[in-house]
Parts: sequence; C-alpha cells; structure tokens
Amino acid sequence: MRFVARTGLVALAAVVALAIGCAPRVTEQSLSEGDLQRIVTVRPMTPGWSWPEKPFVADTPPPDAPSPAKETPSPTNSDPLLEALDRQIANAGGVVTSDGSRWQDDQKLGVIFAMLLKSVDGARTVLAAQRAFQRSWVERTVGGGHFTDLPIDGLGEEAWRIQSDFPGGQEETYGWRRASLMVQVHIQCIFQTCPSDINVAARAWVDAIDKEAVVALEK
Repeated sequence: MRFVARTGLVALAAVVALAIGCAPRVTEQSLSEGDLQRIVTVRPMTPGWSWPEKPFVADTPPPDAPSPAKETPSPTNSDPLLEALDRQIANAGGVVTSDGSRWQDDQKLGVIFAMLLKSVDGARTVLAAQRAFQRSWVERTVGGGHFTDLPIDGLGEEAWRIQSDFPGGQEETYGWRRASLMVQVHIQCIFQTCPSDINVAARAWVDAIDKEAVVALEK
C-alpha cells in the first residue's frame, strides 16, 4: 500500500495476522465466533463521513493497492516490536479466537480487530502490550508530526487512545478491554485532513462497537 510507510496501518495489519496465526478456533467460551464477527463488522458510524456498505473480503485487495509486481519486498529481518508483542501474547496464555474487518476507500481507512484471551489477566497483559507496541510504532514512523497517548474514560476497562497528526494525514487508534475480550480500532485519513474532528468521529464508531460487545457479553 502506498501509504503504510507513514502510518500505523502496517503495524495493525501485522498484529492482526500475528494473532490470527496463533489463534485456535475454539468456541466454548463466553463469546462465540458469531459474536466476535458481529462485533468486528459494525459499520463505521462517523457522522458526516461516507463509508463503503461492506468491509473488504480478506483476500480482496483495496482499490488503491498496487499490483504485486510493484510492491516493495518485505524485509527479511524480523521486527523487534512485533517479536516483543508476540512474546507478550504467548506470556498471556495465548488467544482463544480473533477476528477483524477493514473498511476503506481512496480517502480513509477503518480497521477493527478483536481478540478473545483465555483469562482477564491475559487480556489485560495483551492490551497493555498493544498500547506499548502502537506507541513505539508511531514514534518510529511519524516523523515531522506529533502524537498523543491518553487513557480514555467511559469505554470498557483500561481504555486508551493514540492519535497522530503528521504531514499529509491523521490517524487514531483506540484499545480497550471488556473481561477477557480485547478490542482495537484504527481510523485514518489518507494523505489529507479529515472531513471533521477525527476524535469525535472515531469515538462514535468505537462506542457502537463497544455496545455490540456489551450485548454479546451479557447474553
């Protein structure tokens, strides 16, 4: 993708791949796979922003993706940030199941990722590790810009928000936990200022996702 070098998108995509790769498909938990899918397919609810009607299918490239022949080869060396995150997930006892969705047009991107851990303590560990990972990734990649990393009230447990504004775009990532469920949401305006306050827009979507999570957990 043409813009990943300047954003946290590649980081979030790597996290999704990492977690799904190590996630046995088990459904004998408080949340079923169907519950998780409903949580991660909540359509972006950002007032005044238009979004596709459906998320991208996993094996369908987004419309602005270059052809495979034009893609930059992936580095052969492992990324220490991903390695550290991988260790934290393993230390947390591993993942029961995980799922995600991606919404994108030529102006903006939205990604939801949810992970069900084997215990509340495991979810707490992984959520903290995700926050450290996202912060380190932004510090590494958003040159010439600035970011904030803040705790957030009124959103599950131990919620946080990392927002970065850099030359040519804005992005924001939320993370929070409900019991052993960990949810992460990324929203980004691609090489342009967002049509309205990205924090207000992102929070509207985050709250809708969290509402779906609460309904699933209270069944």
